[in-house]
Amino acid sequence: MKKITLGLAMCGSFCTFSRVLDAFETLDREIYELVPVMSQASFETDSRFGPAAQFRARLEALCGHAIVHTIEEAEPFGPKKLLDALVIMPCTGNTLAKLAAGIADVPVTLAAKAHLRNERPVILAVSTNDGLAGNAANLGALLNRRGYYFVPFGQDSAFKKPRSLVADFTKLPQTVEAALRGEQRRSLIADRLRPPRARGERQRPVSASVEGRFCRGGRRLSAPPPKWERAYGFAEDAYRASAKLSMDAPR
Repeated sequence: MKKITLGLAMCGSFCTFSRVLDAFETLDREIYELVPVMSQASFETDSRFGPAAQFRARLEALCGHAIVHTIEEAEPFGPKKLLDALVIMPCTGNTLAKLAAGIADVPVTLAAKAHLRNERPVILAVSTNDGLAGNAANLGALLNRRGYYFVPFGQDSAFKKPRSLVADFTKLPQTVEAALRGEQRRSLIADRLRPPRARGERQRPVSASVEGRFCRGGRRLSAPPPKWERAYGFAEDAYRASAKLSMDAPR
């Protein structure tokens, strides 16, 4: 059986690189022939998350091909129809904006433009701190544009970074399979971005009563819990109160 040729393009959201490469490794090599692509920033920049050479070496070892990282190398993707699908992961806000505006001045965006001319899917896995701010319009434009498919995404830190969006990278294989059929994977909004609890690990209930007494597992705390725990607790109390009122209401 002929393998599906899948381009794997990485942009400069350096904090996600390790998780992105972990997700790439879950793709079935019996099905996919992998072609690596990197933006100039991701190819050259050393960051506090690791040296560029380390990520380049890991990506090339996974794909078994040299990395496409120049305009000249990316241009043939269109006329030679080199890819069946292209994944851009992580897709930064800068890349989102360029794709929405039709700007193709770097290897990743040129690869996308060249590939789209063949009416073949581009899969985006967003990772941007302004997905619900300056890039919200660009995200909306691409959601409504033919040829683009999205790995399910959500807020990675709703209180610390309320406008930040990150894809659930573990959903990459299912999203690629759906995109190759011309379908968007459902649901588009990620159910969970944090890993599930290990088997046997107990969930510690968190609540904060409306009178202001902070409790965890029925035990009084000397100080209020973190903001996100308080918000969860108040929401939980409000839900229980509304449920009790509806149960007590005359029928």
